[in-house]
Amino acid sequence: MKGFGDCSGRNLEVFPFIVYRISKLDLSNNNLGSDMENVGRYVNVIHLILSNNNITELQPLAFSHLTQLNSIDLRNNKLTKLTEEVFMGLSKLDILHLDGNQLQVIGRRAFLGLVSLQQL
Repeated sequence: MKGFGDCSGRNLEVFPFIVYRISKLDLSNNNLGSDMENVGRYVNVIHLILSNNNITELQPLAFSHLTQLNSIDLRNNKLTKLTEEVFMGLSKLDILHLDGNQLQVIGRRAFLGLVSLQQL
């Protein structure tokens, strides 16, 4: 593992700019909300932790630039729906944590392309 970025519990409202290469990034316990626009800058991250961030929605292709991801932790947010192709491009993703959300609607193609998924 290259490095670990611990940005948990810092009351962040935007995704931080990280200049060094890391493979695990913990952004849990912040207030990132649903502004996922800058999550794509973490192209080398393998494990991304976004739990407890008041995330209410994820746009289609939200993580499409993060092609190295093996796991995403989205536990305990405020997600009520998963849009079409939200996880598209994540062929290496094998762990996806969504528990603790209030999911009511899951698009038919929300999990399209998750060919390596082992744990949901």
